[in-house]
Amino acid sequence: MIRTSIRVLFGLAVAAIIAGSLLPGVDAPELPASDKWMHFGGYAVLSVLGALSFTSMRRILLVAIACFLLGAALEGAQSRIPGRQASLADAAANLAGVAAGTALPALHLARRRRRGALA
Repeated sequence: MIRTSIRVLFGLAVAAIIAGSLLPGVDAPELPASDKWMHFGGYAVLSVLGALSFTSMRRILLVAIACFLLGAALEGAQSRIPGRQASLADAAANLAGVAAGTALPALHLARRRRRGALA
């Protein structure tokens, strides 16, 4: 039941990131935090939710790759949206968020496996 709820939240997070990334620049809300922190935080939350959805290191790695590819694709798509531009710095912030968000659940899973809590 918990994993299902986390997967639903993951899906909602994917939808929110896609919508936020594809809004035209003139319609995008002004946010008080640095743009790079917003990228880092969004992708960290996304990858934490994705990683917590699984108990397999292989699947957690696939979630991390998918989250990174989503960010790269959205950055590329922004070059075609009025008022937006693709940015390598944004892609790097996305990647850092994915790495941070995936690392904690992966380390937790590895620790539980060492203790024999999971088969």
